[in-house]
Amino acid sequence: MTSADLDSGWAINPAAGYIPGLSMWGEPSAGLANKIVVDGEKTGMQAGSMSVTGLTLAGFRDEAPPTFATYRRMSRFPTIALAHLLVTGPIIAGAWQIEARDDAPEDAVDLIRCQFEAARSLIMRDALRSLIFGFYPFEKVWEHRVVNGVQRRVIKKFKPLLPELTEVLTLTNGTFAGLKNYPSRGQTVELSPDESWLFTNDGEGGNLLGSPRIENCRKAWSRWHEIDDRSGQLITKVAAIIPQVHYPKGMSKDANGDIVNNSVAAKRILDSLRTANGISIENGYANADDPRVQMELAGKSAWMISFLESAGASTNMGAMSDKQRYYDSLMLRGYFIPERAATEGQFGTKAEAEAHGNIRIVDCELLAGEVDRHINWYAVDDVLAMNYGEEARGSVWVKTAPIDDGRIAVFEKVLDAILNNPGSLEELLVQADMDSVLDALKIPKGDNTISFGATTVTPTPVLVPDPNAVPPGEPANRMDNLYTRANASLKGKAK
Repeated sequence: MTSADLDSGWAINPAAGYIPGLSMWGEPSAGLANKIVVDGEKTGMQAGSMSVTGLTLAGFRDEAPPTFATYRRMSRFPTIALAHLLVTGPIIAGAWQIEARDDAPEDAVDLIRCQFEAARSLIMRDALRSLIFGFYPFEKVWEHRVVNGVQRRVIKKFKPLLPELTEVLTLTNGTFAGLKNYPSRGQTVELSPDESWLFTNDGEGGNLLGSPRIENCRKAWSRWHEIDDRSGQLITKVAAIIPQVHYPKGMSKDANGDIVNNSVAAKRILDSLRTANGISIENGYANADDPRVQMELAGKSAWMISFLESAGASTNMGAMSDKQRYYDSLMLRGYFIPERAATEGQFGTKAEAEAHGNIRIVDCELLAGEVDRHINWYAVDDVLAMNYGEEARGSVWVKTAPIDDGRIAVFEKVLDAILNNPGSLEELLVQADMDSVLDALKIPKGDNTISFGATTVTPTPVLVPDPNAVPPGEPANRMDNLYTRANASLKGKAK
């Protein structure tokens, strides 16, 4: 931008689409060249106190409070544990690529690789706990170490700190100012920004405490457990034997021949039934003189025993299970996991399931990129500045390799097609960079090399053809020599 552009009144940023002479609201600007714009921030910290409230629905208990203790309990729930693994697993299992500018210090790439590659899985595992707590703090433990024959200052380890025992310190404008840790009663350790590192998940407005992803699942998790408690009560009611005894008024003889009130005798019958003991009741109606009356009255008595049943219990249990399955789906969605990417699908097409899986991969890559940026800004750059000076910041960085590389699937299909059509292999060897293909598919390569046209290929020893065994003018036979007896069956020529 020239001074003439400034005089004409460029507003804020012409690259963002603003028109010369107009402000961002479309009004004429006075010209920034004639104004004094002060460098630096003017606003203060944007993170205020946050409270999570909600209505309590009739019939439901209050939700579990949004505390670290609640989040820890939630993280051990099977559905949420699965969702956390699906998000963090591909990231932790990945790898860092070390990249650098052309003007990076000579051995800076080796220093960063030596420093960070081995520690990546531990850093990622703990940093991604911020999905549970909103943030996760670390102590950067420095030490002197000889790297490539030169004494260097490096980070020995990233020591994870418990969020419950750590306070995040900030300046008045919200800038990170270090950590204060309370490892035991009465003990306080304060760490400067150079001695600490903080990863924040979804820190809106610069809120360093972040936003726990697991908070999206808290209501569904509370409702799931409440339904589980009620279903347990229903199961107990259904499974229990609840006898009832109908008895006539008056007195009767008990088993010992004593005259007792019928209510006392009925209670003794109930106690006997609860312990699964048999009982005997005299059938007074069977003593009639007329045999025909005796037959009609057989089995009948003034005393009756019956058992209570829970009508519709199975239907109620099924409805509760469906509701719990719904809350399981809500918990997966709250963790940004489409349920068909995590659990057995009941509806939809295979294409929809693949689309759901792609959404999960995109989320993993975005999250890995966030961790990469934080580790580059606040750890990699610190190591570079400590050893090469401030001008070395940003000259080397780490970057997570693509989590799901679609090219590998293409390579596998091409390789499968070639194995079924050996005649196309020679053309592939001429046209393709076989080293790159083998590396992408992680196929081991041997030390021997052969040349086809302008391309040099490094196959395994069993794939090297014998020139003396190739009859001239028979390319098909020549290509057959590239295959061993083990894969001859792929061509229908098993011997």
